[in-house]
Amino acid sequence: MSLRQEVLHLYRCLMRLSYRWESALGNPGATEEERKYIREESRRLFKKNKSITDEKEVQDHLKEGVTRLDLAIHYRNPYPRPVSSCTYSMGSEQG
Repeated sequence: MSLRQEVLHLYRCLMRLSYRWESALGNPGATEEERKYIREESRRLFKKNKSITDEKEVQDHLKEGVTRLDLAIHYRNPYPRPVSSCTYSMGSEQG
């Protein structure tokens, strides 16, 4: 499958997901809000990255998109997962 076909396939998967998405909260208002978020975020990111021609960079964005799609389906949460960072450190003490 060519890179262009992979990108279009991901976009179609995201659009289909946005129409069949059901919120984990079971609230119709939350469901509609999450569906709208999926559609708008997908469109925004695809438009933002449409001028990228470097194959490696396109593959990186494609991988990120597939990962976000898989995480959204698995955790039933369309929003990106926050990156956790260590809140403590074991620094060396200067004497």
